[in-house]
Amino acid sequence: MNWYSRISFIFFFTVILLSLIACPARETLAQPEPLAFIELLEGTVFVSLQGAEEVPAGSGMGLQPGDVLRTSVGSSVTLRLLDGSRLELGEDTRVDIAELNLRTPVKSSLFKLVWGRIRALIADPYKTPGSEFNVETPNALAGVKFTIFSMGYFRSTETTWLLVEDGTVTLKSLLYPGQPSETLDAGQSGVTIRDNPPERTTLGKLAQIREEGRIGEQKLREIQTAEKERGAPGLLRRISVGGQIRPRFEYDARDFNKDTDPDTFTSLRSRVHVEASVTDNIRAFLQLQDVRFFGEEAGPLEDFEADHFDLHQGYLELKDLFHQPLAARLGRQELSFDEERLIGNVDFT
Repeated sequence: MNWYSRISFIFFFTVILLSLIACPARETLAQPEPLAFIELLEGTVFVSLQGAEEVPAGSGMGLQPGDVLRTSVGSSVTLRLLDGSRLELGEDTRVDIAELNLRTPVKSSLFKLVWGRIRALIADPYKTPGSEFNVETPNALAGVKFTIFSMGYFRSTETTWLLVEDGTVTLKSLLYPGQPSETLDAGQSGVTIRDNPPERTTLGKLAQIREEGRIGEQKLREIQTAEKERGAPGLLRRISVGGQIRPRFEYDARDFNKDTDPDTFTSLRSRVHVEASVTDNIRAFLQLQDVRFFGEEAGPLEDFEADHFDLHQGYLELKDLFHQPLAARLGRQELSFDEERLIGNVDFT
């Protein structure tokens, strides 16, 4: 082998060796730098990275948007963001990391609280105008700047609760953004129940709601455990049946004629409903109604009026469509807009 061949061999060997050494480095650089880290961990905590199967989480693990954290009963975990903010997850809680934009002066974060409870400590960088830190539940959205607050969502009662420790938090309905929002300051609390608009509540009432929700979640876990042991598919998460009977006496003398007797009559409105939650995001509701006047029928056999009985509401409600904050309610339903100033369901009828 002459000197030219030796130099060529050494050159190509060196190129191949450098390529093999550089490949792992390029793969490492291709991985995005974590924007959040697991700081404190107690008990059993699971993480799903970018939609993959759940694995046990470990202290110091880095997380990105698209990852999911879930704590089991008796467990907790603290998540530290790159900007210094912290998110504490209580037991039996699931949080989806939807958005983390932390490398620019104007920062934005969005966490989806699927169930459970959290406590957030927002750092100074969110004081920058335009910065947003949002926490979303299946039926509400909490928007904050620089503050400390606790928040939770009960699947059993479809209730979002919020307690502000410091700063200001705006709570609004996620299903109906047009409904009025509630701005809560330090020491104040609020709730959003199902598709109702958010409202302020006292600390005593909040404690009662949280206790009822805790009991409901415990029963829900027992049902899910029993279904799992039986091998049941658990298609229906919850079924509830209810009703209403409302008699009303009316005295009408609006003809302003003293020679005529006033009209007096008693009406009766009866309603019965069935509500079924197929999943956390699918709910069906059926409500039947019967309205009639006392003495209107001479007898149930020869003078029965079927027109009094009708379908009042019947709809299918879908939430979190296409994994976005979108919801749809399809079917016959009561409508209420702008606190019933424009369109509303007049309950007097």
